[in-house]
Amino acid sequence: EGLHALADEDHVNGQLIDKLVNTNAELSTKLMDRRDKIKQIVAGDELTVNQKFENRFKFEPKCKHIYGANETPDLSNHGNDKGAFFNRFLVAEFPRTIPKDEQNDFLVDEINEELPGVLNWVIEGMERLEDQTFQFTGERTPVEVRKKWREYGNSVDKFIAKFIETRNEVRNRLLDQGYNDEEIMDEMKDMSFTVTLDYAHQVYDQFCMVTGREQYRKEKLSEELDNIKQSIKKRENNGSNRGVKFEKIRMVEDPTGKIQEIDEK
Repeated sequence: EGLHALADEDHVNGQLIDKLVNTNAELSTKLMDRRDKIKQIVAGDELTVNQKFENRFKFEPKCKHIYGANETPDLSNHGNDKGAFFNRFLVAEFPRTIPKDEQNDFLVDEINEELPGVLNWVIEGMERLEDQTFQFTGERTPVEVRKKWREYGNSVDKFIAKFIETRNEVRNRLLDQGYNDEEIMDEMKDMSFTVTLDYAHQVYDQFCMVTGREQYRKEKLSEELDNIKQSIKKRENNGSNRGVKFEKIRMVEDPTGKIQEIDEK
């Protein structure tokens, strides 16, 4: 069952009874409203099942969930939920598309022949997970999961993931490049961490035109910039989007050049 069905339809929850794993190969990209329900399901909290022509009953789901998606569900109204939802997801990327002439039509049969070896891998992984107090190797923080979710989201999500940085993201990027604390302070002192909505929307328009992605209204971009952790929204003219700016975030260097690079690819 997909996330939307589990969140929106109480009778669907009954499909999880006595199941060890729930899978869905292609998640819907539509707006997801009831993320609180998903958090309950993943955490194993008690759920109410309301099936037709039967009495309501409660149970605690025990299964794990594995989902596939080319584009992640829309979470544009997630508001102040900047950690709890994303803390429940482990993101694994499979960025390579296998060309038709390289695809193995007998892969499932070959894997079935190697099931004993696969089971050994699973046991090794489980032992490693126990040794790490059930923390997965390379597990991302909720903020990192949210950013990765954006990279595979709608045009607004992709734009923010590619062109907007917070102070912490800049600092971490410089640390990864080998800068020490003093060098980071010196590098960041002249950076402007203010983005006007008008400028962001102008670059966003260019991004959509070049990539051919669906273009959303300025209000949606404003809402998502406001939802970024650390972002502070300020408005000079009450009651409109004119004069709106966001502090503690910045546009990456030369966004127009980066858009041109995308176009050339």
